[in-house]
Amino acid sequence: MSLLKKIVIPGIAILIVGGIISFFLAYNFYPEKHVNINLNGTCYELAGPAYQKYKELVSQRDLEFLKLKIGAVQPPNAIFSIIFTGTKGEIANFTTKYSNGFTIVSNEGIVPNGTNVDVDRRIVKATVTKSEFQRIVNDLTIDDFDPLKKTVGGSIGLQSTPNITPEQEIQIESSLNQLMHNGIYQIVVNSKQEPGSIKSSECRG
Repeated sequence: MSLLKKIVIPGIAILIVGGIISFFLAYNFYPEKHVNINLNGTCYELAGPAYQKYKELVSQRDLEFLKLKIGAVQPPNAIFSIIFTGTKGEIANFTTKYSNGFTIVSNEGIVPNGTNVDVDRRIVKATVTKSEFQRIVNDLTIDDFDPLKKTVGGSIGLQSTPNITPEQEIQIESSLNQLMHNGIYQIVVNSKQEPGSIKSSECRG
């Protein structure tokens, strides 16, 4: 249970809207070099190669999240809402490539509160058919979810939809938690032979 408390599937759409400004302004200046994880009640700090593997695992989880979501959407001709971000040019290229069954609802620029900074990032809300979203997901790789090179496709979040049942949501969360648990276990086991990759840390929270 402690792992499940530490690794919770995020409300992606909320994170995009609420955290996008701070992420793009701060991440490149203060990139994280390590992460603290809790595996079955034992806590570790992952750094170096272990941290890189952890980042890849998180990207794998985010990709699997979209795959499981689209697999759960019913009926086959369903239309649902998504949200994504990117520069003006990136979004133009993305919406041109995936224009079939794709409708823009809003396209807003980002201006950090209390500043006059002109940030070339936009938040877009759209509706998309299941078939077109499946095509988008099929084109994604874990590299699209890397924070340092995240693409428009890698930023996509699904907004709440009646096309996925609460029972399916629970199953998706369970599957992703299991993926993270297994992945972290393998990272911990394999990294113990790599100097500087892993060390014990204090459990917090």
